[in-house]
Amino acid sequence: MLLPRCRRPMTRRRLFVAVVSALIIVLPSAVIPPAYAEDEDDWASYSTTTVEEATVPETGPNNPFEGVIELVGQRLAELSEETAPQPADAPVADVPTETPETPPLEDPASELPPTPSPTPTPAPTPAVEATSIPLTTTAVTESAQPAPAQETRVKSVQWLHVDGNRMVNESGETVVLRGVNVENREWFWGQRQDIQFEARAIPEATDKWGANLITIAFASGPVNRNEPAYMKALDDMVALAKKHNAYTLLVYRYDEPDVDQPKMPDAAAEWALVWLAKRYMDDPAVLYGLQVEPRDVSWSQLKPRFTSMVAWIHYNHPKAVIAVPGTNWGRYVHHALKDPIPGNNLIYKSHVYDRWDTIASAYRLAEVARKYPVLVGEFGVGAQSTYEDIKNLLDMMEANGISWSAWMFNDKACPCLLADAKTLTPSGFGYLVQGYLRKDGG
Repeated sequence: MLLPRCRRPMTRRRLFVAVVSALIIVLPSAVIPPAYAEDEDDWASYSTTTVEEATVPETGPNNPFEGVIELVGQRLAELSEETAPQPADAPVADVPTETPETPPLEDPASELPPTPSPTPTPAPTPAVEATSIPLTTTAVTESAQPAPAQETRVKSVQWLHVDGNRMVNESGETVVLRGVNVENREWFWGQRQDIQFEARAIPEATDKWGANLITIAFASGPVNRNEPAYMKALDDMVALAKKHNAYTLLVYRYDEPDVDQPKMPDAAAEWALVWLAKRYMDDPAVLYGLQVEPRDVSWSQLKPRFTSMVAWIHYNHPKAVIAVPGTNWGRYVHHALKDPIPGNNLIYKSHVYDRWDTIASAYRLAEVARKYPVLVGEFGVGAQSTYEDIKNLLDMMEANGISWSAWMFNDKACPCLLADAKTLTPSGFGYLVQGYLRKDGG
């Protein structure tokens, strides 16, 4: 014990440091989104993340204590005559300095929302009359799952939630998503800002091919700047897909349209996904992807960022279904078997570009699908996969209830589903995918 005469004087600096220390002790329990602060196992997973990446992103959205932390940081800088360093991956230019006019983010500074209750699984309802664009449903053929049922066609897009290893709609039906990646506007956004191609491609892929999922990549910069033309393009594509009874998966690809993909998402990507989740929070047709293809990083490097992104998206939109990508250009999602991302309503997204023997031995998709919903977000006939490789992959996905989105509904950036983008004529690979979308079996 220190005697009174041994204690150092309580200077203004020491008093300030004591206050900061107290804040550090108190803040984490209030800042961490409540969905991750109740379960002991979730705490264990969450404890591997850093403050700036997981609990209070420096440039992260909806920070409940943003004002307090800013004042503390400024005072510390004055006392130490240094400026606190920014995280290496937080691009200043891409993060808006002012809150965009739309969509508004609620200010949770006064009170954090209660932990959302798990969505109950509704009782199954009788099959409804078929429409021209079916959302096919099936059951995973594993012993732990219900016996396979005859596929049911539903009339409209409904809210989805994850129940074990299945995505389930409000009618209690297991939904398997099957569709295509649609891309064109991003390549020419600097020259013209329209969705003329997508306006033709989305109805073609849904009405004539039978897709119930359209995958759209986006850039974080235009979203964070709330650029009217860019946001209108996203709105129009989402509405068009929904009109044709298809879901839209919005996936972060890069900082600006048609630039190189980053190795992993940054704070600007996290911010953008939260803006989108708030924008479409009342729309059951939108799903969210954390990134297209992480590369040259390990799962241990990705997990803190993914954990933070999932937490903040669900903090603002508890119903959101989120696709978590794998490592090595999105290939491997088997890390989830031993080290999953904490949270609910998560599906794991793999990009499959290999020969069938490698797919069967290294990807472990069927094994992951026994525990979590899986989406193969890209695949195609090309330099790395033959026609037979892809047919084997499609058969395996059908047998295991794995959702999928083929690459690419265009005649550019192959593997290409179209031989001619002007006439929307399918390629040989396109005819193969079209057959599975129509449930003809190839």
